[in-house]
Amino acid sequence: MSKFKTAILTSQSEYLERGSRFIGYLKPIESAADFKNFLKNIRKEHKSSSHVCNAYRFFNNKILEEKGADDGEPSGSAGLPILNELKRYDLVNVGAFVVRYFGGKKLGVPGLVHCYSESIRLCISKTKIISWEPTKTFLITHGYSNVSKIDFLINKHGIKLLNRDFNLYIDSTIEIKEDIVKDFKADIAQERLTNISINSFK
Repeated sequence: MSKFKTAILTSQSEYLERGSRFIGYLKPIESAADFKNFLKNIRKEHKSSSHVCNAYRFFNNKILEEKGADDGEPSGSAGLPILNELKRYDLVNVGAFVVRYFGGKKLGVPGLVHCYSESIRLCISKTKIISWEPTKTFLITHGYSNVSKIDFLINKHGIKLLNRDFNLYIDSTIEIKEDIVKDFKADIAQERLTNISINSFK
């Protein structure tokens, strides 16, 4: 069982400290492009802000990529604390952003660490967290006579049916957790289904 979790809802928080206003965002993402687009939109929305500090964690071809950015704040006072909150809750496939409007009083590095951490912690408390496990996508090409048995195995293993095209044969696109691929294929073999092929997209 994977130890990872992910957020399935975008959440927002607000935290005030000695005149400075910190607005936090937690956003589900699937790629660096998702992260960059959301960051671009936040910068556009908060043009007059002092900083937009951020961090992300997501899987890219089975490799966990993670990074934090201070965006002009003292080194290690913003991006790393945000990233550490994501790591503390074992979150992946998420982007975290904290917009700061400077209130006129310096907070010092310890104060900044607290504010940026708290902003994301509040976001995490407001979203919906679920367990996350790596998956693979397969294309199953099979005959019409096999639909009921294929659907039975899909339901048995908790597999997600992404798409189904009806042509001379049926193309069923499925998303399956990596740790049950072997069992699913074994069940297919045990059923001795004819005119069937299973091909991985990755």
